[in-house]
Amino acid sequence: MLQVGAIALIIHDGALVAGRVVAVRAPSFCKVELQGLAEPDIVRVPLDGLVAALAVPVADNQAVAQRIAQARVRTAAEAIETAWSLLLGQPCGTGEVAQLLYGAQTPTDRDDALLAVGLADDAFAVERGQLLPRSAAERSTLRDQRLRRAELDRQLVGWDEALRQLQTGRRLANAQREAMARELLAWLTAPAAAHVAAGWVERKGCTGADATREVRELLVQLGTFDPHDDPAVHRLAAALPVHEFADDPPLVPTDMPRSDLDWVTIDNDDPHEIDDAVHVAPKGAGFEIAVAIAHPSLWFGPDHPVDVAARARGATLYHPRTVCPMLCDRIGRGVASLVADTWRPALVFFAEVTVDGTLRNPRVAELWVRVRWAWRYSVMDTWLQGAAGDPAQVAYAKLLWQFAQLREKRRIADGAWLLYKSEVDVRAPRFGAVRILDASQSSPARRVVTEAMIAAGVAAGQLGRDLRLPLPYRCQPPPHKPPLPPGLYTDAAHVATVLRATQPSATATEPGSHSLMAVPQYVQVTSPLRRYSDIIAHRQFAAHLRGQRPADAAQVQAWLAVCEPEAARMRTWQRAADKYFKLLLLAGQGQGRVWQAQIVRPLAAGVLAFVPELALEVPLRSRSMPVGQWCALLVKAADPGRDRVEVVVG
Repeated sequence: MLQVGAIALIIHDGALVAGRVVAVRAPSFCKVELQGLAEPDIVRVPLDGLVAALAVPVADNQAVAQRIAQARVRTAAEAIETAWSLLLGQPCGTGEVAQLLYGAQTPTDRDDALLAVGLADDAFAVERGQLLPRSAAERSTLRDQRLRRAELDRQLVGWDEALRQLQTGRRLANAQREAMARELLAWLTAPAAAHVAAGWVERKGCTGADATREVRELLVQLGTFDPHDDPAVHRLAAALPVHEFADDPPLVPTDMPRSDLDWVTIDNDDPHEIDDAVHVAPKGAGFEIAVAIAHPSLWFGPDHPVDVAARARGATLYHPRTVCPMLCDRIGRGVASLVADTWRPALVFFAEVTVDGTLRNPRVAELWVRVRWAWRYSVMDTWLQGAAGDPAQVAYAKLLWQFAQLREKRRIADGAWLLYKSEVDVRAPRFGAVRILDASQSSPARRVVTEAMIAAGVAAGQLGRDLRLPLPYRCQPPPHKPPLPPGLYTDAAHVATVLRATQPSATATEPGSHSLMAVPQYVQVTSPLRRYSDIIAHRQFAAHLRGQRPADAAQVQAWLAVCEPEAARMRTWQRAADKYFKLLLLAGQGQGRVWQAQIVRPLAAGVLAFVPELALEVPLRSRSMPVGQWCALLVKAADPGRDRVEVVVG
């Protein structure tokens, strides 16, 4: 039975090492103090993970090094070679090797055989206390590995000292800490270029996800990451090629005219990029709607590195911790973004809205536009509720709201379901508290933007159909037995009920109807700074406007085959990250708090509750509550790592 004080051979950081057993917790594990470090290094080892345990105990860790040195001095290289040649290919006990080496096989002799030829020589491998002779090829490989490890040890002297400091709770000098962090961050994106970090990982003996985990843990120790950082987010953010465009002009026709319309952007309080601007004006008993959309593809062609990278990413990832943009900031937040008081090239869709809300006479143009007003949703909503403001802007906000209401009525009459349950934006700055920001689409300002964007997509769909352009049309078959009539719904249970009956939407290069929005054709064109399929549509319309040959359906489909799966992956990633940080909030400040929730649908083993304040779905093991009922949930515990939350119904 393993005793405290025994010398144990274990695999640590990819190498076979010896240490003194300082604690035994049978039948699970033991703790081994490793020799050779300036400070004690205690590692926990499963008992079934021990390579071997020596018979004769030692008093302290220094005695381990002395025993190894004594065994090496006692054991001649010629004797090892003789034993190796006599026993090649035959598993043998330590006693047999000890007999060949020393002429005896006392416990001390057996221990010396393990330390001399098992720990320090390549002739024999140690496996469960036995010595297994190795072939000449294996010995050559091991010698090369030993030389490589010695080289890595020399290369990592500074890191080893820094790690010893971290292990003993001492602070590193800022310069050293920052240098190590830079090297590790570089390894996450380009391992071959980060030589020191790559050497550290190699010496650890881990690859793939295990290597990434080791790097992440060290970054946490250095204070660069916090425990909730995802290395994949850093890798994605750093993977986008940065190409300097400086003051290069866009590749636009020289005669592209300038628009004299009053343009307004409506966005959240801190927009990452500004894709679109809106103009609405009365026309007869109806309106004329114009939507100006950023035109980033004017700065790069389909084979440009920026375009290739954007297509491979598919869409921007709006992660709670950071934004990983589809386009480099020089374009997405700079020269292409529709910032106020600056002339920008845009693809502009126009349409007339009749007195009954019907959209007709769509057209498209490439124009220079200049945004007059940059509004925030919250400010526009206060104006529509009667708050004072600049008279011209307040009047314009009311005109936009009239347009949106007219279009909503038309779409509902055509069979649309306008579904606006609670939504949130999650913000989780590194080392900071999680913040939940309301992002529900049901406020008047957000509904104005929704209707303007849908109008642009409908105009693009009608134009694409009439011009026979292969475009990324968004299509959706009618729902199976819709449980609720068309209308505007903000109740979470109603929204969930309708969504359960809808069929999945799809992207096709041929026009088709979209049943949920009740439009005959629809093309997403309003977000080219964050969605690659919109760039495809822009290129097709731009080619038509310039008299050039648009890409054929096969080419459009080939582009979509690359970008659409990745865009879907980004959406899934964002949802998962949002949920992780919502649960992290519940695990902290939300634990012990009561949250209002609504039952939105039945499950196989209970019901699903929706917490509007967090836009979070929580499964409940109760079948007594009907869909639509409200209840109070007391959070008992939450584990974001395991995607679990424990609640009690109040």
